[in-house]
Amino acid sequence: ASAGNTSRTAKFMQIYRSREVGQSYVTSVGTTLVAMVHALWLILKIRPTVVSLSSSFPLVFVMLL
Repeated sequence: ASAGNTSRTAKFMQIYRSREVGQSYVTSVGTTLVAMVHALWLILKIRPTVVSLSSSFPLVFVMLL
């Protein structure tokens, strides 16, 4: 039984990876910063109510700010 007639939908968004497999640690600093800025933009745009702990590092980091 449902507590009301609320409709919930899931949205799947594509995010940037922090680091590609085999990428140098030096260049991964820049790609991680880009991923975090993109994650912040998505979070501010979408305003999610729940973020799973299994999310990628940029999303978890931005949510903790």
